[in-house]
Parts: sequence; C-alpha cells; structure tokens
Amino acid sequence: MASEWAAIVIGINYYPEYTTLKPLTAAAEDAEKIAQQLELYGYRPFRAQCLPRTLNQKGESTIDRQGAVKVQDLREAIANLFNPPLPNPIPETALFFFSGHGWCKTVASSEASLLSDRQLEAAVAAVQSNTELTH
Repeated sequence: MASEWAAIVIGINYYPEYTTLKPLTAAAEDAEKIAQQLELYGYRPFRAQCLPRTLNQKGESTIDRQGAVKVQDLREAIANLFNPPLPNPIPETALFFFSGHGWCKTVASSEASLLSDRQLEAAVAAVQSNTELTH
C-alpha cells in the first residue's frame, strides 16, 4: 500500500464577537497559500483538509476567508488527521498548519493551547536560549 501524506490547513480571520478578538487580515490567505504549495510542490500529494472550508468554482475545497470554525469541528479535524476514519490509512506524514489568534483552554486541570506564530517563535527562542545556557 502506498504511503499517505495528510494535512489540515487552518486560517481563521474572523472570530465570534463574544471572544473580543479582533479580525485578522492575512490568516486565511496564509493558509490558502500553504495549501496551494502543498498541492503544487509537495514531494507527494497531500490529502488536505482546509478550515474554514468553502468550495471554489472548480468544486475544490478551499479556505473560506469570511468563515469561522467551531471548536468541536477543529478538535474533530485534528483527531481525524492523526487517526483518520476508514477507508483512509493513518498517514505516514501529517502536517498541521494553523494561522489565526492563539487560543487557550483549561481541560481537566491542564492547559491546551494553539499558539500564534509569534508565541511559537518566542517559545522556541526561549527553549533555545535555555538550552544554550545549560549546555
């Protein structure tokens, strides 16, 4: 059986008003560009899912720049990426791309987060700095 490459590409510009998060201007566009690059230049074709999703004129799934994503839909998409429903095989390579506001929620006394690019860069820099100091 051929190996499978799978991706979930998420780009969220708009959030519900109750979150008080300001709309973004480039998150959905960033995700759309990543999905296109995976399709055009991937070593192998990725089985990609885009969120929020809409269909383009060709009937292909693409990022909905005005859409929102429900937390339950996001959780389900991530779970399906790593443990896909049949007949899809578990991917040999799985890619998760998120562009949008960071999000944090406490679940069973543990904090679950989606970090923004800046937060992730800061976390990586902090780890690298700490590693350099301890070695």
